[in-house]
Amino acid sequence: MNQQAQNLALLLKQQILLNNEKAKITEAQVREWEKIAELMLRLDSRPYGLAIDVLLWCQQDEFWSCNILGMAKFRKQFDQLYMKMRAEYRKNGKCAECGHPIKHHGTGCYDCRNNGGGPLGPCAG
Repeated sequence: MNQQAQNLALLLKQQILLNNEKAKITEAQVREWEKIAELMLRLDSRPYGLAIDVLLWCQQDEFWSCNILGMAKFRKQFDQLYMKMRAEYRKNGKCAECGHPIKHHGTGCYDCRNNGGGPLGPCAG
């Protein structure tokens, strides 16, 4: 199995357990999530880093953390989650891609992530 898919499945498990320590997540579920994550990365062409960002955001959101309790739902709702994440960031004066303060990026997140940084250098995260 793809290491990135395994990482996404484990990250989802970790985040769900942070939100609800009594959640029951079996190893069989995690293995199934790995398969779904692999499809999302390969067939849907979702960038790994973006998938992590969206997954972390949705598990911190009051509404979505109660609704995204598996990888199939995450994959199905990915576009909606991404758009809501970006809208929330823009509303709060943050970079629509990663949530860092706009002033940090100067010319935007694309420069930050892909070209070594904007006027203030690479993103410190």
